[in-house]
Amino acid sequence: MERIFARIQELFDQHNAAVLATVVESHGSTPRKSGSRMIVFPDGAIEGTIGGGGLEKKVIQEALAVFQSGESKLVHIALRENEPTSVGGICGGELRVFLERIGTLPRLLIFGAGHVGQTLARMAGEIELQVVVYDDRVEFIRPELFPPYVKIVHGSFDQAMETLQPARDDFIVVVTYQHANDQQVVRQALDTPARYIGMIGSEIKCMRIRENMREQGVLQEQLDRIHAPIGLPIGGHTPAEVAISILAQVVQVMNEEPTQMGSSQWAVANGQ
Repeated sequence: MERIFARIQELFDQHNAAVLATVVESHGSTPRKSGSRMIVFPDGAIEGTIGGGGLEKKVIQEALAVFQSGESKLVHIALRENEPTSVGGICGGELRVFLERIGTLPRLLIFGAGHVGQTLARMAGEIELQVVVYDDRVEFIRPELFPPYVKIVHGSFDQAMETLQPARDDFIVVVTYQHANDQQVVRQALDTPARYIGMIGSEIKCMRIRENMREQGVLQEQLDRIHAPIGLPIGGHTPAEVAISILAQVVQVMNEEPTQMGSSQWAVANGQ
């Protein structure tokens, strides 16, 4: 059990999510009793056990659904044949398993603290995301420019990903003040499993940056992960309108099925 709790702490420290399955009630003959715990990861892998077999398979399926809904749930499972909640077991008992998503909230990593970055950071407070703003200009990441829930980080753009370590649930928005910075940050971002990578710019700028990276050996599967020009096409021009279009696209991706996640393409491109 200590190992399970230590693993949960690691998930928080690494900004990764999982679902904790806890047997909260058991009756009759069951493989494990109340208090047994198992961690289910986004790819269906597990750590710990609550009994194995059809019981565990059912709990994993339910846990993967919790990743999408974000809502905890209580699952009743019968280990008897011919019952609605049966998983085919013949032990004769039954149990209830509580499933809760654990780990930190996904992060919105905004690279660039100019007008669009600042506006986006303020608007993002209404969504269940941790907001982080990163810039290499000290004067643009002063605490008084942002709400208290925004974490501000000063650093060079060539160290951006090493500093923030994007995880599979994170969203990367690149809105720096210079095209070269944008390309540098996006190129680094493609080596992470981030769920979303968006870059601001005109069609021509985005096309040229893609071409530059293609010439550098970046695979098409990786380039396809980039949302550029960033945001939904709502015709916005002011910083607020651009921020709205970006946030709308982020929400759209948040609500997509797992097979549509950019991190799946990252895994393929990186041989995982």
